[in-house]
This record gives sequence, C-alpha cells and structure tokens, in this order.
Amino acid sequence: TSYTACSAGSYGGGMALTVSSATVSGTSYTSCSANEGGGVVLESSSVTVSDTSYTSCSADNSGGGMALYDSSSAIVSGTSYTNCSASGGGGMFLYDSSSATVSDTSYTNCSADYRGGGMALFSSSSATVSDTSYTSCSAGEYGGGMALYDSSATVSGTSYTSCSAGKRGGGMYLYDSSATVSGTSYTSCSADNSGGGMALY
Repeated sequence: TSYTACSAGSYGGGMALTVSSATVSGTSYTSCSANEGGGVVLESSSVTVSDTSYTSCSADNSGGGMALYDSSSAIVSGTSYTNCSASGGGGMFLYDSSSATVSDTSYTNCSADYRGGGMALFSSSSATVSDTSYTSCSAGEYGGGMALYDSSATVSGTSYTSCSAGKRGGGMYLYDSSATVSGTSYTSCSADNSGGGMALY
C-alpha cells in the first residue's frame, strides 16, 4: 500500500487514528504533510508498524513521519524515516504519556526546527529503542537525534552518526528526563553549545 503526496490541514496527512488501532506493514508514505503527523497521527490509539517507509513527510508543527498524542502507543520495526521534517520530532513525536517501542529502524536526514530531529518525547512519554540508527539527523536547537522533556528512554544497540544540534545535544538531549543507554555509539555528532554526543539538564 502506498500513500503519496497526501495532505491534511490539521492531522494525519496519510492516516489519522482516533481511539482506534491499526496494523501497518509493507507500506510507504511519501511526501505526505499535515500540521500534526505528516504521515500518521494517533490520538488515544495504537499502531503496529513493520517494513514501512516514511519519506519526505512533513508537519508544520510536530511529527513529520508520525505523531502520537493522548497515551497512544506504537510498535515500530524494520521501518525507515528518511528526509522527514517538522518543528518538533522530524521522524516521530510523542506527547502526553504516549509510548513507542522501536527496533531495527533507521532515521536518516530527519530534521526539526527546534527539538528532536529524529524523535522527540514530551510530557511523561517513553520510548524503548534497539538496533536502530540515527544518521545525519539535526535539530535547530536541542537533540539532533533524540530529545526528551519530562520523559524516559531505554536505548540499546543503537548508533547516532553525524547528528547535530544548534544548541545542545547533537545525539541526544534530556531535560528533566531519564535514559538507560547501553551498547550504543555516538560518532561525529556535534552541538554548537554543549554535549556533542549527549546533553543532560
């Protein structure tokens, strides 16, 4: 299945789920756009995603590839986010106690104007990330690869390569947040202010 150049004025350029659940496999979202969730948006919903691509999807506000709100959850595996962009969370954006389990997935050239080029978590959200790569992801301010605010993450077997931030945390940025990181590499990551690999505040 493919969603190409689909758009929405508010939520979910490709797909919007509200108090719903879905399983998505072998699907492509290309050049989809919206204010929130360029590719997909979830509100009090759940989704399982595998072998899927989000390419050049964008959001004016949050979640170029995917945005999760209101205790939504996502299980994502074998998926790619490439050239996705937003003000916050170029690849993925999680808000208000939402959660994501991400494995064997790539975030490449994803960008955010402000926070979380690859992924951004806010307001008691959580992510478990394993065997995943963040490559050449960037944020204008904080967290080129990943940014966490009042949230938590467990990261293992993951690489941050050539990720950058205009202020702090080229690879990862944590503000009033916690992370457990193991078997992970930060290579050629940079920040204009502090924490080329990781910054904690």
